[in-house]
Amino acid sequence: MRSKTTKTKELPLPSTLIIDKIRAERIKKSYTQAYMAHKLGISEKAYQNIETNNNRSITIDRIHEVANILDIDWANLLILENGHANQANNFYSMDKDLAHRLEKSEQENIFLREKNTFLESKIRDLEEILVLLREKTN
Repeated sequence: MRSKTTKTKELPLPSTLIIDKIRAERIKKSYTQAYMAHKLGISEKAYQNIETNNNRSITIDRIHEVANILDIDWANLLILENGHANQANNFYSMDKDLAHRLEKSEQENIFLREKNTFLESKIRDLEEILVLLREKTN
């Protein structure tokens, strides 16, 4: 007798809420689905599938890309509203923790970008010093 394969349980509620937030922000900014699709580098139909949840899942990377286009904090898209916490309490807790970790990660990325910019300016300064020293020795 064959054992039944266990499927990963899908939680459509949270992704639906995320998509609702994305749609609301897009409409608030008067962006069309065509505009969003163009900015994401996908077809308009592919973007429509995101907003209608036809693909049944949205990746963290895609959420991040969409949030960047909408100029919103992508971690907030992952936090469920309190009214839905009773329906998906475990997911809400995980979602909240994930959003917190994502926020920390985003803050770290900002710090690292600033540090990178600073170091790049120091490299340019050192390159200028090298040019001056070379000129002086010639």
